[in-house]
Amino acid sequence: FFKQKTAYEMLRSLVGSEMCIRDSFQIGASTEHQIYGGDYTVEAWLYPTALNASYNYFMSKGGNSTREWGFSISASNIVVYWSQNGSNDQTIIKTVTNNLNEWMHVAFVKNGTDIAIFKNGSFIGNGTFNSIYSGNGVTTIGRLFQYTGISHSFDGYISNLRIVKGQALYAKNFTPTTEALIS
Repeated sequence: FFKQKTAYEMLRSLVGSEMCIRDSFQIGASTEHQIYGGDYTVEAWLYPTALNASYNYFMSKGGNSTREWGFSISASNIVVYWSQNGSNDQTIIKTVTNNLNEWMHVAFVKNGTDIAIFKNGSFIGNGTFNSIYSGNGVTTIGRLFQYTGISHSFDGYISNLRIVKGQALYAKNFTPTTEALIS
C-alpha cells in the first residue's frame, strides 16, 4: 500500500492522500509535534469503518506513564484530551453524531486558553484549556498511545491530517477544503 518510508515520512505523505488504518504506527519523539504554550490547529478528514463504545483516537502523543495529548471520536462525540503533568487527564467532550462509512472533517483549534471543536466546518463547542504536560513522547497515529489491554484505536481512513503550530486557523464556521493541503 505504501512505499517503504519512515513513519514520519508517512505522516508527511498524508497531505493529499488517504491512509487506511488497520493498525497504528509511531513517529519518533520530535519538537515538531509539541503543541505546548501557543495556539494550534489540528485537523483531519476521517472515515470510520468501525467505532468502539468509548474512544477512537486517530492521533495521540505520549506513552503509558507520560501522557501528553490526543484527539478522538466515537459514535456520539468528539474529544480532545491532554494531561497537565503526564498522568492527570483533562478532556473536552462534545456530543455529536458520527456515522460509519462516511467522510467527516474534524478540526481542533486552540486560541489562547480556548479550544474550539468543529465538525464539517460547523462549530460544535469549546472548552477551557489550562496547562499541558511538556513531555517529548512519540506521536501515535491510529491509537491512544501504545497502551496494551485496552482498545482505543481508530479503524478507518485518515486523510489530510495536519498539525499547524502557532496558528488558530478557524474562529467561526468554515467550509473545509476538499483540495490537497499544501502547508
